[in-house]
Amino acid sequence: MSLEIQNLCGRFARYSTPSQFSETIIPFRVNPREEISSSFNISPSQKALIVRDNDGHHVGVSMKWGLEPNWTGSGKNRLIINARSETMDKKSLFRVGFRSKRCLVLCDGYYEWKNTGTGSKKPYYVFSPNEKPFCMAAIFDYKNGNLGDADEHFVIITKAAHPSVSGIHHRMPIRLPKDAQAEWLNQANKSMSDLKELLSAVDSYWTAYPVSRFVNAPGNNAMTCIERYQETD
Repeated sequence: MSLEIQNLCGRFARYSTPSQFSETIIPFRVNPREEISSSFNISPSQKALIVRDNDGHHVGVSMKWGLEPNWTGSGKNRLIINARSETMDKKSLFRVGFRSKRCLVLCDGYYEWKNTGTGSKKPYYVFSPNEKPFCMAAIFDYKNGNLGDADEHFVIITKAAHPSVSGIHHRMPIRLPKDAQAEWLNQANKSMSDLKELLSAVDSYWTAYPVSRFVNAPGNNAMTCIERYQETD
């Protein structure tokens, strides 16, 4: 059985340390036993640092990216890594996570591939205009994958792209500002309409530049991934 990755925002980087997120994320603690590795090229099925609510405390944990639902009759499993904010409350795969298992994904920037119209795609690195690390809205859930993995997995929530990046891709992750994060993580807040309104109110401006195709390979993890690429004649 093959695994087909369904991706819109399909790679991101987190090279800042947890303490360097203090300006852009609400206070949280990381269990010293957690394996928290930084990466310039976090890919689907890999682990990343997320922040979740744990009995009223905000904790940083390592969690795998992508849900692997077993859909019978399709002949293959699909790794779901994104959820559309506009419709996630209507999808059975996301409904439980949206209602009671919300989290934040720590990030320095994400990658998007622009269709050049010539049959190839050009990678771009997209980040906050102030160049500070940020966090993306996400949900998580328990799902048994095709290898029997019963760990928790997260998916990144997307919405229609801001004009600053819509020329690269029509979707973008939701960069939650600090004043909205506690409400998002509060598991007592189960009003889907309020949560959708919170997400729709976010209208993030982004900065982007082209990077080399070095980032295309998931195994490539170096600063080269985020370096601006200058094409030569």
